[in-house]
Amino acid sequence: MPAVGNGFRYPFDVRAALEAWREKLGGPSVTSPGGGTFEEGISRLIERDRALEDTLGTGRWLPYTPVLTATTADPTLGTGGVAEGTWTRFGRTVIGNARIQFGSGGGAAAGTGVYHVSLPTPRQVQTPISGPQPTCGGGEMWDSSLTTRYVICPTLTTASTTAVTILYSGTTGVVTSTAPFTWAAGDHISINFMYDGEIA
Repeated sequence: MPAVGNGFRYPFDVRAALEAWREKLGGPSVTSPGGGTFEEGISRLIERDRALEDTLGTGRWLPYTPVLTATTADPTLGTGGVAEGTWTRFGRTVIGNARIQFGSGGGAAAGTGVYHVSLPTPRQVQTPISGPQPTCGGGEMWDSSLTTRYVICPTLTTASTTAVTILYSGTTGVVTSTAPFTWAAGDHISINFMYDGEIA
């Protein structure tokens, strides 16, 4: 690990920095505002920062399990079904991806109605706009029985702040349990998204 001009090593040598700072502030008897030694105070700050990252996803990719729902009756992925995703956050900007696949081991059912894919964290409530709702990413879906791939895009709607509707280029334009095909074993949907996340 190479040394840098201030005498610390790079990547930044936290221990050496703490020792130097403590010496300048008066030696090992210096206490932190929260009680305890100076090092204990710094450790608490580091733990608090990590807890904040776990809450907001700041700078780290975190796993989440997307849920596929429908307006009338929810679909069932069945045995071997997959629902996985990851996401991160920078301030209010949320970035992520989701993949959902119907299993081939039995029990898969398409459900009934317009499909929605859940988001990892709610989006910011925005003033409704007239006409088409804004899209927030891209993706693809696969009909395994016809070996056909479709280009899709998730869209934000006024109906929900916790899920997206999926659009495709076709007659109806909205992905449902029967459009553009009836969902069954082996079919999958994969999306990426970016949106203005809600701040608690």
